[in-house]
Formats: sequence, structure tokens, C-alpha cells
Amino acid sequence: MTRTEPSGDAAPIFAIGDVHGCAAELQMLLDQLPITPQTTLVFLGDYVDRGPQSREVIDIVLGLYKRCKVVALKGNHEQMFQAYLNDPGSTMAGNFIYNGGSATLASYQSAAGEVVIPQAHRSFLNQLKPFWIHDKWFFVHAGVPDMRHEEFLAIGEDHPDLYWSREKVSGRFNPWPWQLVHGHTPTLEVDVSPEAINLDTGCVYNRQLSAMEFPSMRVYAVSKQGFHHPMYLRDPNSQRVARRYMGQLPISLVDYEVLFDFETLNYNEFGLLIRCSSHPDVVLLKPAELVRGHINLQGQEAFKFEGREVRIEREEQEVRYAVRLTRPFPVNELDPLV
Repeated sequence: MTRTEPSGDAAPIFAIGDVHGCAAELQMLLDQLPITPQTTLVFLGDYVDRGPQSREVIDIVLGLYKRCKVVALKGNHEQMFQAYLNDPGSTMAGNFIYNGGSATLASYQSAAGEVVIPQAHRSFLNQLKPFWIHDKWFFVHAGVPDMRHEEFLAIGEDHPDLYWSREKVSGRFNPWPWQLVHGHTPTLEVDVSPEAINLDTGCVYNRQLSAMEFPSMRVYAVSKQGFHHPMYLRDPNSQRVARRYMGQLPISLVDYEVLFDFETLNYNEFGLLIRCSSHPDVVLLKPAELVRGHINLQGQEAFKFEGREVRIEREEQEVRYAVRLTRPFPVNELDPLV
């Protein structure tokens, strides 16, 4: 159970925004902070995905437990990572892969191509807190549900809005008594209002990794070091560009969504092998046809894509379509999918 912790001493608190696999920048930021054994470091979640060193980020955070008090919150990317580890064929596992999860898996890949997640890292993921309240601040990854805070605390702590909300203020129609301190939605600089403080300044998008000291409200920041292209997990025993993942992800195609239901048979960051689940034996797509649509990922924001049909396969009474993705990622890096 997460407890409200009143202000009891003058030791500073430092809240750190979304890291997303930027281990070098995290270490540089920590080197700026005057950390003592009395210091509290609050991580707002999203340690993993997109950046090149997710494993190293978690190693750094685990090492901090020996130096000071650490409050490690869960982000939506840790939620997706856990879902992948629990069931790699699930829809949420597809959500993980299409939001930078392959970079995370690549950071755990051995020279032999095996992905091994240390037990200490699994335990870390399992022990992440949904939020932390201290004095007049409510620390959380994304946001809070639009309900009275008393009701929220009474019914339990785990709510999708804690990890996924993009509301600018806490409790839009039911204001909460704390100032929200969060990340999740990238901004060009730390955004401070009476209701909320957003510390996600888009480091993985070649901007900055930021922290704020409480109660002084002093901001610390480091710039992204160099540029990293997305890292994709490759299978050393295959000639494919990237490893394929099995799972039936529901697909909606713009030109066919009214009459036909599609789903993936397997997928990776570069392409989809799909079929029409409602009319599996009918040839619907034309050779080299432009394909536009979205992947429906467990009620969250749809992953929009654009591609071209490159191959039609016939397997007994089923027609399958290989689609090469040409626009698989959000165009505006300050407004990523998740």
C-alpha cells in the first residue's frame, strides 16, 4: 500500500522525468544532484524503451538504493514490458514492441542472441509504485482519474489514468488537493502550473532529461548526447531484418474497416503478415496496394500505420497479405503514441 508521507525534515527530494533507455544522460544528471543518504530520488517511470540502454538504466537505479532513498514509480512502458514478459503473444505485447520495446530487448540480448532478463530486474518491475504522495505533491507517471481523491484512495491504487492519461491537470472536473508531478507527455521544457508540473522533456527525442528539486523547485537538466537510431532486435539465426513476433493484433484498414475484420499472424517493426478474419478465403487486397490503417491496442491510442502490400500468400482456404510498413511511427516526436 502506498502511503501519504508528510514533510518531516529538510532533506531535499529530486523528481526525475522519463529516461527511456538514456543511461548516459541519466548518469550525467545524477552527477549534478547533491545526493546524500538523506536525499529522496523519485523516478516518474518510463525507464525503458526507445533508447539504447534500458538495461543499464535499471542497473543505475538499482545501484542508487545503496546511496539514498529511492521511490521508483511505474510508467506505461514498464506496464507494457511486464505484459510482454508474461505473455509475448498478447495484444499488450504488441503495444510494447511498437513503442520501442525491441530496443529494450536488444539491451538484454547476449552475443548468442538470447534475451535474458535478470531476476533483480524482474523484481524491480514488480515492485514499482503506482504513485507517491509527499506533503503537497502527488508524484505519478501520467495523471490521475477524474474522480474525487477520497474515492480514488478508497477503491484502490491501480488505475489506467496513472499510466496513460494525457490530461494537463489533475482531476479536470474534480481538482485534487496536491500539485501533480508527472511525466509521460513530452514538452520542450519543464512545464509548471499551479495544478501540475511536467518533467518529461523528451530526452530520447534528442532533447533533455530533467529533474526538479523540492521544495526549492530548482530545475536540473542535461542534453541528449549524440543521436541514436532506433535499435531493433535481430535474430542471428534468420535473414530477416528484425525478429518477428507471434500474436493476433486486431487491425483496422481505412478502406475496409466497415465490412472486414483483419488481424496479424505475426509482425515486427517493419512489416505485418495479416489476414481477414471475417472473410479469410477472399482475396481483398490488390498487388502492391497502398494500405492505411491502425492497430487496435487494448483500448489505448491506436497505432497508425501506412504501408504497401508486397506479397499475397494462399494457405489452404486462407489468404494472407504481407505488408511492408512505410510510416510506422508517429511523425511529431513531441506527441508520440504512448
